[in-house]
Amino acid sequence: MSEVAGGMRFNRNRSAAITTIICFIAAMLLLVPVIANKFTAPKWQTYGDFKSYYAMSSILRGPTPSQTYEEAVMKKTVVNFFPEAVDPRANPPPLQVFPFALPLILPISLVPAKWSCDVWTAILLLCTVAATLILSRREKMSSRSTAIVLLLVAASGPYHSLIRLGELAPIGLLCLSLAFICLQRKNACGAGVLLSLMLMKPHWVLPFLAYLFGCRRFKVLAWLGLSTFVLAAVAYVSFGAETFSNYLPQAKHLSENPLIFSVPEAVSLTAQIYRLMPRLPYASIMPFTALIYCCSLLFLCWLGNRYRDNRDWLTPGIICAFPLGISCAFYYSPYDIIFVLPSLLALFGQTNFSTLPASSKTLICLSALVLMNPLYHWIMGKLSEGFALPFNPIYAGVLVLSVVAVRFCLTEKANREVEFIVPPELPRVSEMSV
Repeated sequence: MSEVAGGMRFNRNRSAAITTIICFIAAMLLLVPVIANKFTAPKWQTYGDFKSYYAMSSILRGPTPSQTYEEAVMKKTVVNFFPEAVDPRANPPPLQVFPFALPLILPISLVPAKWSCDVWTAILLLCTVAATLILSRREKMSSRSTAIVLLLVAASGPYHSLIRLGELAPIGLLCLSLAFICLQRKNACGAGVLLSLMLMKPHWVLPFLAYLFGCRRFKVLAWLGLSTFVLAAVAYVSFGAETFSNYLPQAKHLSENPLIFSVPEAVSLTAQIYRLMPRLPYASIMPFTALIYCCSLLFLCWLGNRYRDNRDWLTPGIICAFPLGISCAFYYSPYDIIFVLPSLLALFGQTNFSTLPASSKTLICLSALVLMNPLYHWIMGKLSEGFALPFNPIYAGVLVLSVVAVRFCLTEKANREVEFIVPPELPRVSEMSV
């Protein structure tokens, strides 16, 4: 008995040691983009979008918040706060932040500018780790599996790009993961409020909302609408009606400028059509993309209606909504692909990977491979240099993942293995023995 107990203790100690080593490597990789931003990258390349968020927050706290969407005022404010970090070759990037989401941007400039980038980086890093841990716990992964997931996230290209630019996606991912927990616990209020915070960039969450609509989770959508209305009312009272009216020219510019939707690095259906058919007129591409996107939303509504009474109604939406929403979108930045993380973990968690067909395993591995460094950054570099590729490999990976996810949720085999089935009905009275 003592030998058996000693062997078990040795195995536990070895497992704990391996998990600790993986966590240490993951921590080092998480800090790589932070160190690169601090010491190696040119100043004008670091925190590109965060500088604009900080400037926007500062303008909102000033005497003329209505100037938030004026490009000249934005550039002047960025230069005032970050004179050494401004790219002299370009204006600050256009911000696709809706007026009702402005109260969420407001607290950013409460931190002094000289400390803001470091504080913001720490917030993004903590949000990334917290979201990964929550999603892994939802799938009931072991400590070692969770450590491996964290390691893969830290080694991924989207994470490095998010930290380098100071993007909002890690905060959105944390809100999404917490919303999943609220949905599992039937907390409609918490889920609606958390999902409304993601509407600062609606393309993040709109496909999942279509799935919730199909599932008839109207309480969640009602709380989301109420929370959004409160944010809009706060923005209207605090910043004035002129701020809302000044947003319209920017929205028009975004919708009419084909360069915004067709940049080489963009991971969207619109950009791929431009790449395949560059001579096709812009007026023809956008209606086609809109039709495909609407069809994807209708499919997700149908999928939600199919699973609305099932025990695990939430998982099909997590698996399908995000990769399908990215592959059919008007515009999607490559760093926002971090939102496929819940889909990948749900696939692995529900099937343990071993039950998937060999073809699906291969496709998922290839899809994940193009998101890993250094391949991800090599692809992004070639695309930004104008390298002639008929298709964006990163978009191709997401498209393949969406096909695998849809196929998985539609096949009878998947329904049986992951128990996406309605609990058995009670026997009829005529069938009961007297």
